[in-house]
Amino acid sequence: SEYFYDILPFLDKRLKKIDLFHAFSEDDERENSVVKTAKFIDFRIVINQKAKEYLEIFYKKGEVLDELQKVQIIQNGIPIFKQYFSKSTHLEVSFIGRWADEKRPFLYLKAAKIIKSRNKNITFNIAGSGLRSHIVEIKSHEVNCLGDIENVLDLNELYKKTHIVVLTSVYEGFPMVFMEGMSYGCVPITTNVGGVSEHLKDGVNGFLINETDEDRIVEQLIKKIEFCISNRTILDGISNNCREYAGSHFAIENFNHSYQNLINS
Repeated sequence: SEYFYDILPFLDKRLKKIDLFHAFSEDDERENSVVKTAKFIDFRIVINQKAKEYLEIFYKKGEVLDELQKVQIIQNGIPIFKQYFSKSTHLEVSFIGRWADEKRPFLYLKAAKIIKSRNKNITFNIAGSGLRSHIVEIKSHEVNCLGDIENVLDLNELYKKTHIVVLTSVYEGFPMVFMEGMSYGCVPITTNVGGVSEHLKDGVNGFLINETDEDRIVEQLIKKIEFCISNRTILDGISNNCREYAGSHFAIENFNHSYQNLINS
């Protein structure tokens, strides 16, 4: 909120001033605001090391590198679903996220249509906000449009039946959809951006796409999904790795404790 940054220099110095950033991109339009307000912020929170590295670049260019000491990393957390269950033998792939340019859902649609032309025994879903105006396009690519899922129980049911969760973003922090999905055994396939590689190891608890060209991203996405179709035993093993990793790294208790310490400091 630019309004927050406009009033920040005028706030009582006794008030604790904290902001939070999930991710930055190349040539981020927020860079100027971030640099100008660095000296007025008491704590600036980011969710991963990659975002902190971007801030270091911004601060160095803006000659406020001393303010980097105020930056803290507090990773997001989720309630962990601990009950074990087996997924259906029918493979389901889901893209869960808003329709936005930086998320590039159209790349997912392209891959889905090509895979469906080769293998009908697979279901592709897309869920999130902003889908309504793209329904015709989504259906033409043989993808189920689930819309914006606001009920957490409905979202959890989607995670339970999803084998693979896909993101094709230009930039990310570390998406909540991966944290949540992995706790349900969903295997991420994603562009290797932002803080993704801080948690995901290719072929261990997910699959990383290292391409930047969009056509190559689609090719790699197809290749990795079709690998999962042909190697269900390997996919099941990676799914179990995802559950275990989420349980040991994403617990909400760590998140709560970090913010309690921050606010009480």
